[in-house]
Amino acid sequence: MRECSVIDLPIDTPFIELETTLGMVDLHNFADFSSFLFATDGTVRLTWEGVGEGRFQIGSLPISRIELEFSSIIKFAVVPRDVDTPAAEDRTVEFIEAQVVSSGGSRWRFVFSSAMEIIVEGGNPHVLVS
Repeated sequence: MRECSVIDLPIDTPFIELETTLGMVDLHNFADFSSFLFATDGTVRLTWEGVGEGRFQIGSLPISRIELEFSSIIKFAVVPRDVDTPAAEDRTVEFIEAQVVSSGGSRWRFVFSSAMEIIVEGGNPHVLVS
């Protein structure tokens, strides 16, 4: 896995493309959200898998997977999905919001097509790609 950092965070503006030190990555059109892991060491990892051969890229580099790893977690919450929406809609992130918080970290809100939300507040994420 290759590591990079998030840069130029679009504060208080919904987005689907994340700007990293390796380039932009679209988490809506060319990737499916596959999992989250909450670890007792205070980390949360969110994972997306690419869909469509060679279409999921970070900058011009084709990738198959991206993980956002947050540390020093202050808050982690999952807002329930709409039970009347097909489960497949859990894979599509509709938009992401981020805010800088007073602790020097950040608060992220991931909203999915199923109305499920994942909220993470803590240190700024590390980005891992493969």
